[in-house]
Formats: sequence, structure tokens, C-alpha cells
Amino acid sequence: MAHDTSRQGTADPVPLTLLVGFLGSGKTTLVNRILSEQHDQRIAVIVNEFGDVGIDGRLIVGVEDNIVELSNGCLCCTVQGDLADTLRRLLERRRQTMDAKPFERIVIEASGLASPGPVLQRMLVDPALHAHVQIDGVITMAHARHIVQQLADHPEASEQVAYADHIVVNHCDQCDGDALAAVEAALHAGNPHADIERTTLAAVDVVR
Repeated sequence: MAHDTSRQGTADPVPLTLLVGFLGSGKTTLVNRILSEQHDQRIAVIVNEFGDVGIDGRLIVGVEDNIVELSNGCLCCTVQGDLADTLRRLLERRRQTMDAKPFERIVIEASGLASPGPVLQRMLVDPALHAHVQIDGVITMAHARHIVQQLADHPEASEQVAYADHIVVNHCDQCDGDALAAVEAALHAGNPHADIERTTLAAVDVVR
């Protein structure tokens, strides 16, 4: 999911990945993997509610100003007011920190009905953000059993697929091979350029 940026300095733009997908698609499971696994990446994750993520208290090594620091070097914070304001505060903390190893990447977990377009546009038109973050891509989580119907019923689902650079088809254990082939065909129709990955329990490589 993430590229190695271990040599990146605090003055360089921080790669930012937007994680989208309908409720139940597996976004929170993937966020938990990012925050709990030992993957040698220091990632700052922005979520809507800490309660939704359910951070394991045994992994918390520090809490400061709405930012939870985890034992693997990752950070987790919630949106305070406006997403852009939250990002600016996070970037300011990164510039001011005395930590020799600042976070190297930002992942934003969008709400289930969020279209990536407005979020990405805000990153591009805000000078304070555009100078300090670099849009690295959009990852769309899709529930293998429900995504075809969601694409038919919800414009937001189609937008999430259309903006994706990488689509993770999750809960593949709930479908047979023919159904998964139909899912991939529907996704390709909505976005012929995105990579598609099949998985269960959001078991994707956090770093690649």
C-alpha cells in the first residue's frame, strides 16, 4: 500500500493516501492493521472517531492533543472541525517535533458515503496543504458480496471506484469464483485503469 519513504526529511511533501469505501467494506479493519502491525512505516492515520477504530490500549505509548501514538511508530488522530485544519495541525506537529523519526505518510480514512473528489480538490487548492502534502493515490475498499448492487444503487459508490488507483475487493471468502469475476468486471467497467486486489479480512501488504 505504501512506498518506502524512510529517507524523507520533514521539509519534503508528505505522501497522502485517501482510503474510501462503503460501510462494511473493511476500511476500519485495514486501519487497525496499519496501526497495530510491525511494518517499519511511520504512518499518521486520520479517522472520524477513535471509537470506530477501537485502538488496542496495550499499543498506545502516548496521547497528546488529540493524537494517539502507537508502539510501532504510527499516529492516529480524529478530524477536529475541518479536515484541512486537522491536516495543518498534524503537519505543524511534524515540523516542530524533536522526534528523530517523524511520520512518513498520511492516510485519511474517509466516511462511508464520501466522494473522493471534494477531499482531493481541497488538498490541491489549499496553498498551505498543497506545498506540504503530495496526493499519492486513492485506495477504494469494496465488499465483494455487495459492491455490484451498491454501484447500481449509490452514485457515491461509483465515484469511489472511479477515483481509485487501487481497489481492494474484501470479504472474498463470501463469494465463489464466478461471483468474484462478475465483481471485477463491474469494477473494471467503472474504472478500467485501477489495479484490483482480492483479499479477506483486509489482509493486504501495508508496505510495498
